[in-house]
Amino acid sequence: MTAPQRSGRPGVAVYRRSLLEPSETFIISDTLALERYDPLFIGDERSSNGLALPAGRVVIGTPGGRWQRALRRRLPGHDPQGRLARACRERGVVLVHGQFGADSLGALDLAEVLDLPLVVTYRGFDASMTDDALRAFPEYEPYLRRREELFAKAARIVAVSRFLAGELVRQGAPEEKLRVHHAGVALGRPRGDVPREPVVLFVGRHVEKKGLGDLLDAMARVRAGLPAARLLIVGDGPLRGEIEAHARRLALDAEFAGWLAPEDVARRLRAVRVLCVPSRRAANGDAEGLPTVIPEAAAEGLPVVGTRHSGIPEGIAEGRSGLLAGEGDPEDLARRLTAVLTDDELWRRLSDGAREHVAEHFDPRRQAAELEAIYDEAVARP
Repeated sequence: MTAPQRSGRPGVAVYRRSLLEPSETFIISDTLALERYDPLFIGDERSSNGLALPAGRVVIGTPGGRWQRALRRRLPGHDPQGRLARACRERGVVLVHGQFGADSLGALDLAEVLDLPLVVTYRGFDASMTDDALRAFPEYEPYLRRREELFAKAARIVAVSRFLAGELVRQGAPEEKLRVHHAGVALGRPRGDVPREPVVLFVGRHVEKKGLGDLLDAMARVRAGLPAARLLIVGDGPLRGEIEAHARRLALDAEFAGWLAPEDVARRLRAVRVLCVPSRRAANGDAEGLPTVIPEAAAEGLPVVGTRHSGIPEGIAEGRSGLLAGEGDPEDLARRLTAVLTDDELWRRLSDGAREHVAEHFDPRRQAAELEAIYDEAVARP
C-alpha cells in the first residue's frame, strides 16, 4: 500500500471501521470532492468485497486478510489505534470524520488520542432504528452505552436529511451541533431521445426498509396493463432469496444483477426509463437518510419514482424531477410508474427537471464547500 504523502492542505481522517462496503460509494464521492482539506481514509480493516479506494489515501489499523488480521490482533503490542494515530500525525490531520454514528466510537477514541475535533455523520439506520433493535446486534451495544458521550464530545453532528436530524434531536443530540448536509453529484450528459424500453431500475441493498416487496407487487400491477414492462434489480442483501422467490410467484420479468461497479450502475441509469426508490420504514424503525442514487439518477436526466418516506422528498421535486407515491402503497406506486413508462411528454418534462434540480441542490462544488464549512466550524470550536 502506498504511503500517504502530505499535500500542504490540512488533513481530514475519514473513519469507517471496515472500508468500504459496495453500497457506500457516497462516502468516496463526498470525500474526494473536498478542495481545501486533504482526505485520508482510515479504518480497522478492509472490507472483503470493498470498493476500490485511491492509492496513497488509505491506512488500515489491522491490515491483511481475515486470518492475518486475526493473528495480528493476538500479537503482543498490536495497537491499531496507534498505527492510525501515527498516520494522521504524519499526514497533518486536523479533524476526524466518523461515518455512521453507530460505527464512530473508533473515530471518537482516535480523536481523543490526537486531541482533535470530531465530526460524525448519521446516514440512516444509525439514527432511525429503535434502541431495542440496535441491541439485537452485539457490535452496537457499546454505541448505545456511549451515544451520550459521542453527542457530547463531537464538535459537529451531520445528518443527511432533515428527517434524520429530527430523529437525532429526539435521541438527545444537541441542536446547536446539528447540520443537515446532502452529498454532491456531478451532472451527466443530456439524455437526448426518450428510452423506448419500459425498464424500471432499482439500486440498493435487499433489506426491509428498501421496500422491494412493495415494488414487486407494484410491478405486477404495471405489467397487467403494460406486459412489456421489465424490472432490473441491482444490489444484494439478506432478503435476496426471499425477494427472488416473490418475483417468481408473481411471474415477473425481473433481472437480479447483484452488485455492479459504479460505472456499470451509471450505464444502467442512462439506459432505463425510470428509477424506483420504494423505501418504507422497517418494523425495527430502520429508515433511509436520503438515498444517493436519487440525485445520481437525476443527474443523468432519469426520472425517479419514490415514496414519501424519510429524506426521499428532499431529493425528488414532486412533479418536476420525479413522482412520489404513498409509503407502503404498491397500488399508488404502480400508477406513478405506469405514468412515467407510458407518457413521453411527462418523461421529457421530468428528465429536464431532474437535471435542473440536481444543478440547484446537489452541485458537487457547492456541497463540498458546505461540508468544508462544517469542518471549519469544528476546527474553530474551542
